[in-house]
Amino acid sequence: MRVMFFVVSLLCLLSNANANELSALNDRYLDLLNTQEIDPEIKIQFKFKGLRLGDAGQNVVNLRQKLNQLGYDLPVQGAFDVAVEKAVKDYQRKLGIEADGKAGPLTIRNITLSVEKKRAILEKQLKEMRDVFEGQSHQKFILVNIPAYKLYAYEGDHLVLESRIIVGRPDRPTALLNTQIASVIVNPTWTPPGTILEKDLFPKGKIDLEFYKHHNLVSYDQDNNPIEIAEDVTLTAAKQQKIRFTQPAGKENPLGRLKFQLLNSNDIYMHDTNSHGLFKADNRSFSSGCIRVEKYLELASWVLDQPKEKIVKTIEKNQTIHLPVKKIPVKTVYWLAENVNEDVLFHLDIYNYFK
Repeated sequence: MRVMFFVVSLLCLLSNANANELSALNDRYLDLLNTQEIDPEIKIQFKFKGLRLGDAGQNVVNLRQKLNQLGYDLPVQGAFDVAVEKAVKDYQRKLGIEADGKAGPLTIRNITLSVEKKRAILEKQLKEMRDVFEGQSHQKFILVNIPAYKLYAYEGDHLVLESRIIVGRPDRPTALLNTQIASVIVNPTWTPPGTILEKDLFPKGKIDLEFYKHHNLVSYDQDNNPIEIAEDVTLTAAKQQKIRFTQPAGKENPLGRLKFQLLNSNDIYMHDTNSHGLFKADNRSFSSGCIRVEKYLELASWVLDQPKEKIVKTIEKNQTIHLPVKKIPVKTVYWLAENVNEDVLFHLDIYNYFK
């Protein structure tokens, strides 16, 4: 009774669009409350590229057993044959995973994740969703789901934009934020944030000239005068002298052509990139904490309420321009469960937050 009240209350608090989006998660949560664990000790260890056609051994036997539990009629013994590949592809299609027939990290996580953990993930996430979406039904806001590598832009009850994103790698995670877009910067320069300054530009307290030259950095003194950087300058000296390091705007700039400045103290922002090919990867935790947006032009058009063509013309001026915006709320979340095809996909716990 308590759980049913919780679920109904949650849906009443949300807009119609969000209630529909979350209905599968709610239904699956209720299903899991009455689901008995089956052989939770069966583990599947996998190489970086996962299990694939032709592989053999105990891991493949365990995979066959888990697929059997999911309703696929397979002999328990045997190698990773065409029948296993077919079952894996079918399972991947159901969860919206690329149906390549290889049992990689995301596929194996969903096959092996215990009922207990699924329950815990969903219960925690549903409560967080209630808190996030409550009161957001009549305004623009942006939701960034870190482990899903996705950005969602909402306007009232409507999802108006969805984009792939790149987030911080595990040793430099993207922060959980409740912030706002302060401005949009066209043709931004790049000033290495503290993490990159300390770990990449001055990895051992002394400047790495190869990194400095590779990123076409230039140096300025505290009066904003360009200076030549000494080959043996230390991080301590650079801070004492208030030296500023910047990469000029342009197509090689890591921020790309647009930067979405956020109000926060973590030096985290959203931006375009000069490496668009990385958006094709399944695992997109490559950055030093900032959020790279694949559909940066579409996002800017929505944020600025301007057609894309006008923004492109502004970019083509090749000038750094700060554009004011009406502050739009931005929330970064760490939600592992996603409603896909009336089922639930559990994303990889890339930061190991949910042990």
